[in-house]
Amino acid sequence: MLGDDEIIGAAEAVVHAYLVGLLHRPDAAVTEASSQTHHRHSAPCGMGRQKMPQFCETKCTFTEKKMNALRRTARVLYVLSCVVDMVHQGLTCTERDVYYQNTSLFRNGQRDVHTSIENLCRWMDSTHPLGNADDPESIGRRRYTREGLRIAASGKSILIGYISFDIPKLSPVLSSLSQTTQMTVGNVSQTQFCFEKTSNHLTGTVEMNGMRHSSGILVNMAVGMRGCHFRGAEGVGSLPSAVILVEKESTLRTLVVAEGVLGLGAPLNRCSFLCSKGYPCRASRTLLHKLHRELPQLPILVLVDGDPHGMRIALTFLGLFGGGASTRRRKQKKRPFASAEFISTLLPARWIGVRPSALPHQATGRAPLTLLDRQVLSQMMARVVEALSLLEDEMVDATCSGEEINIIRGTLNDILREAEWMKEKSLKCALQAWPDGPLHLLMDSLEPGRPV
Repeated sequence: MLGDDEIIGAAEAVVHAYLVGLLHRPDAAVTEASSQTHHRHSAPCGMGRQKMPQFCETKCTFTEKKMNALRRTARVLYVLSCVVDMVHQGLTCTERDVYYQNTSLFRNGQRDVHTSIENLCRWMDSTHPLGNADDPESIGRRRYTREGLRIAASGKSILIGYISFDIPKLSPVLSSLSQTTQMTVGNVSQTQFCFEKTSNHLTGTVEMNGMRHSSGILVNMAVGMRGCHFRGAEGVGSLPSAVILVEKESTLRTLVVAEGVLGLGAPLNRCSFLCSKGYPCRASRTLLHKLHRELPQLPILVLVDGDPHGMRIALTFLGLFGGGASTRRRKQKKRPFASAEFISTLLPARWIGVRPSALPHQATGRAPLTLLDRQVLSQMMARVVEALSLLEDEMVDATCSGEEINIIRGTLNDILREAEWMKEKSLKCALQAWPDGPLHLLMDSLEPGRPV
């Protein structure tokens, strides 16, 4: 994340360059020449000189082109105003939040927001390059990014079940965080408000409760970064029995909506479920790490497809893949003694399946690996082998508990063995291929007396 002075300096440079471009417009010849140069010269005051598709050229009038250019510029400047407001108030937001602040401006939804943020970053790179003025070689090495401007990708993960926690009350700037989230149950799209009505005026917090709405809680960066005081759905003194991480929304519906799933008795009816809808976003990973820091004894179980992508999703939950993992690996290569630091950031999650090798011989549902599957599998195996080698470092024990190390090592070994089987047999399977379904697979892992 960039510093306040860096962001404000870049914002002032963009506004200055834009005003100069308006007040001192170049003649046609200069304009034509400048449009052929790198965006470093044309971006800050080039009001949408991007080349339009050929079919648009024939349909759009000159006035329409000018209006489209003005809209593009207005969107960028609006995003810039949101960024400056967040810096002054010490806040962060998501692309979704920016969109809901002015939906009429972003006609194509959050796609327009994403494009406008990218354009703003290019404008800032052009007018106010990052780097040390005393070291000319450092200028241009760093770039402005969406995350650096304190705008995160919109949340997509859903949290539901026996869990509650608090979030500090937000300022009006980010009031759009109370927008709704949807999860389709059967053929009915159910809507809920992300923020509960229950609030604590003494502490200035809003309670989030995963049991109060069948559609769950949308996990965005505000939830991921600000969530605190985790507890069971019944309030202080209650605790979830486990957190179940699932890959697909269909699996989540099977576990939560199926008849009697929450009435089967402890411990299943006291579980909470986090659905990533594919690869987990940064918000959900941040939330999990905060949850683990507050409740280190809470079991975390991962239930994904038995294919290379599903196993890589499990490893992303664990912390072996993702943006943060890549940064830590680069640091580890520069500083060999940082291996303990790298391992200490991993989440002690237990992978419970599904395993293609464990399917009965006569069961159907296995499928051959594709070329992309093999590529993902090779990359994943290399990363797991590297992590296991780091686990042998004696310094690891100084930063992680022995129980956590054993869980991480067990998950990595289980995944590596299954990956080797997949590579040898060239087979994979979906979670639905398990004979009794994901519900029974989960119940087997939560049996009394069985280690989780």
